[in-house]
Amino acid sequence: MAFDKGTELMDRLPLISERMAYQEFDGEIVLFDKKGKKTFKLNRVASLIFFFCDGSHSASEILKELIRVFPKDNPSVLSADLRQTLEHFEKEGIVR
Repeated sequence: MAFDKGTELMDRLPLISERMAYQEFDGEIVLFDKKGKKTFKLNRVASLIFFFCDGSHSASEILKELIRVFPKDNPSVLSADLRQTLEHFEKEGIVR
């Protein structure tokens, strides 16, 4: 599902684009865009977000999981990280 301006970010169900391939290394992900020939290295937070972009988890549900996995981090910081990451994923064609 593509993000559109009329849908609130936290209600969206991001889905990884079929053009993306990935490899996991020590809890972090390296993405390869098969169409655009780009690579992306994701940190642990972005890697977790990536795995939940399966089209069945809303951004709100992903945030709850981030808070559970990273309990020492400030929830508002995790929320901002989630928003930035999803916006970056959309811009780069990582999610649809």
